[in-house]
Amino acid sequence: MISDGHECKAGSVSAGYSRFMAWKSVDGTKEVSKFIPELEILLKGMLNPTTLLDLVRNFIVFEKSISSKPSPFHPSPSGRGNEGEGVLHVETVKKLAAYHQYYAVNRAIESTLRAAGYFQPSLNPSQKEGSNASPFGRNTRGGHYKGGLVFSGLLNKAKELRKKQTPAEETFWQLVRDKKFFGLKFRRQHQIGTYIVDFYCHEHKLIIELDGEIHQIEEQQKHDKIKDRYLTSLGNKVIRFTNDKILIQTDKTLEKIANLLSLWERSGEGNVGDKKAGVI
Repeated sequence: MISDGHECKAGSVSAGYSRFMAWKSVDGTKEVSKFIPELEILLKGMLNPTTLLDLVRNFIVFEKSISSKPSPFHPSPSGRGNEGEGVLHVETVKKLAAYHQYYAVNRAIESTLRAAGYFQPSLNPSQKEGSNASPFGRNTRGGHYKGGLVFSGLLNKAKELRKKQTPAEETFWQLVRDKKFFGLKFRRQHQIGTYIVDFYCHEHKLIIELDGEIHQIEEQQKHDKIKDRYLTSLGNKVIRFTNDKILIQTDKTLEKIANLLSLWERSGEGNVGDKKAGVI
């Protein structure tokens, strides 16, 4: 890293100066204002533990070039020029990916995995929750709580949904908010990846979905299955209740959740027997 305190470029020792480039984005969503020192952007963007480890492990290439130089021990027969046998010179240069290459490749991988039904997000450390966050993109209590993605449109939608809760959602929220339910922290209308879930407990990677009558429609059920498949691919556990279960059989519903949490704890961190994720 070379810097004058304002401008800052990063590269490898063996690469030429032309391969030293500024890091212009903290999270890959947009370039930071040119009025912010490049050194500050590089420290927050490239040198945070997650990005730096990812760069070192996956975004360094070694380029070899071979050239021939005359050998002083094998002069040309005529004694003129460099027609004799030469010495092969091999040079290896380590090149580091630029910021736009790093973010573009990670976005492309995420899109491919998402389209294939699998998803392993690349994480922005500013989105991690709690002190147990791992620099390898996994949390010791169960991974990244937003699925590694942030969409401003979805976040705005989640805020609106919180203002328009159904009676069942409002009832459940009053029962679990402020860690009332076994000291567990629940979020309501919470974004995970490309979806918004009704309630989410990050500690157990537990998703509670409350279904109204619309979820009895076949087309909606197909959508729910796709959503559940995506959520469980991230290691989450999904429990679905009808609104009536919450409103009419509240005690039994909470008891079922408590029993499942107890079962998971006895079976191992977040597991149901040998099953690490699934829909209940």
